[in-house]
Amino acid sequence: MGEAVRRPGGLSRSMEQAEILTVDAYDFIKPKSISRFLTPVLGEGLIIAEGSTHRNQRKILNPAFSVQALRGLAPIMAKPAWALRRQWLQAMDSDPSGAPAVNVSAKLNLVTLDIIGLAAFGEDFCLVEDAQSNRLGQAYLDVCLGDKLIHRVLGVLFPLYRKLPFRAIRIVERGIVSLDEETRAIVLNNLGKTNGDNLLRRMAREIDPETGESLSVKELQAQCLTFMAAGHETAGTALSWCLWFLARHKDIQTALRTEVRSLSLDDDEVPSYDAINRLNLLNNVCREALRLIPPVPITYRVARKDTILGGHVVSKDSFIAVSPLVSHLSPEFWGEDADRFRPSRWDEAPANNVSPYVYMPFLAGPRQCIGSKFAMMEMKMVLCIVLKDLLFSEKPNFHPQKKHVLVTRPSPNMTLVVQRA
Repeated sequence: MGEAVRRPGGLSRSMEQAEILTVDAYDFIKPKSISRFLTPVLGEGLIIAEGSTHRNQRKILNPAFSVQALRGLAPIMAKPAWALRRQWLQAMDSDPSGAPAVNVSAKLNLVTLDIIGLAAFGEDFCLVEDAQSNRLGQAYLDVCLGDKLIHRVLGVLFPLYRKLPFRAIRIVERGIVSLDEETRAIVLNNLGKTNGDNLLRRMAREIDPETGESLSVKELQAQCLTFMAAGHETAGTALSWCLWFLARHKDIQTALRTEVRSLSLDDDEVPSYDAINRLNLLNNVCREALRLIPPVPITYRVARKDTILGGHVVSKDSFIAVSPLVSHLSPEFWGEDADRFRPSRWDEAPANNVSPYVYMPFLAGPRQCIGSKFAMMEMKMVLCIVLKDLLFSEKPNFHPQKKHVLVTRPSPNMTLVVQRA
C-alpha cells in the first residue's frame, strides 16, 4: 500500500505526504464537497480555512495552545474524568457480578465533550451525569453523534434529502440552528466577563500582529465549533481503542496501573501536567494506540495548481488521499511487528527517533492539529484516573470493527467488562 501511487486520485507515499503537509501545504486544499459538509457544523474555523486565512488564524490561536496554557488546564480536565470513574464504580456496585459490560465509547465521548466545555468555554456541560443537561452539548450530539453524520452527508450530496419527512433529519437540522445560537451566546457571555480563564477568552485577547485586529464574534464561534469537533470525538474514540488494547494486553494494563498508582492520588485529586508527562509507560501506550488506529485515518486534498510531487507530475484538481496509516504500519519504519501493539517500542530505535512525517496521528506541518498536545493531555488524564482502580477486560464474543465516519469509530460501540482492580 505504501509504495503504490495512482494519478489522478492516488494514495500518497510517506515522502510525498511530507511534501503535501509542509513545503506545499497550501497548494493542496480540501475538496469542496468536504468543506461544504463540515462548514455548517464547524463554521469557517481553523479546520475549514485555507491559505492566508488559515495562516493568520493559526498565528492568533497558537498561544492559547502553548505548554504554559496547558499546565493550567490540568485541573479542568480531571473533574469529568473523576465523575466518569465514580459512575463506573457505581455500575459495578449495582451489578450482582461486580463486573458489568459497559458501553465505554458512549461515556468516553461524553467525558471528552465535558472537558472541552470546561477548558474551552468555562461551561460545565455535566454530560457524564446527564447527557440531556446542556443545550449546546445536546445540540452538538444531535448533529455529530454516531450515524447522524450520515444524514449530514446525504443532505450535502442530495439537497432534496433534507426535505424528506424523517425525524433524524429534523433533529440534525434543528441541532445545526441550536449550535449557531448557543455558541454565539457563549462567545458573548465570555466576552462580557473579566474573571476566569479558558481557551475562548485567551483567543479573544490575541491580536494579529500584522493587522492589529482580533477575532470577530463569528470567527470565535467558528473556533468554538472547531474545538468541539476536533477535541471531543477524536479523543473519545482514541480512548476507546486505547482501553481495548489494554483489555487485550493485561500485562501492559497491570504495569500501567502500577505506574499510575505511583502518583498516590486521592479521590478527586488532580495530577499535575508535569507529573502525568513523566509517566513513561502512559506516554508510550497513548502513542502506540494512536499509531495503530489514528483517529482520522485519511484526509483528502485537491491540487490547487499543476505541481511536482515525489517526482511525479500532478495536474491541477488531482484528488489525493493522505493517510498516516501508510507510514504507521510500514515495516520499513517500525520493523516486522509493525502491526502489533507494543508500547515498549517507543523506548528503542527507530521509534524513539521517528520523523514527524512518519508518525503523524495529528498530521504534520502547518496543518497539524493545533490541539494535538491538548488531546494527548486529555487522553493521559482520563487514563490516569480510570485505570487507578478499574480493571478492563474483553467482553466475550465481542469483536469491534473499525468504522470510518470522519473518525475511526469502533462498531458496535466499544463494550468492555469493568471491575475493581
